[in-house]
Amino acid sequence: MSANLRKRPRHPLDMRAYIETPTAVSVADVSETGAKLVVKDPASVPDEFLLRLRPDLRKWCRVVWRGAEEVGIEFIAPPDLKN
Repeated sequence: MSANLRKRPRHPLDMRAYIETPTAVSVADVSETGAKLVVKDPASVPDEFLLRLRPDLRKWCRVVWRGAEEVGIEFIAPPDLKN
């Protein structure tokens, strides 16, 4: 077994976390329940993600369809962070 060479000890943790990526998209249209996004690589958009529309407005989204350079999303409730 190898020696632990870490400068600080790690502690076990079971916590859900989310990564916000700096993928730039354009909002082509929007409704109360969703939007169409224009993006260079639709396959790079996660199935669920946090969309920052303005610094003070973020929406949880789920992809409902993918096109050549577009992604259709629906706005969803934030995930349960307790799981």
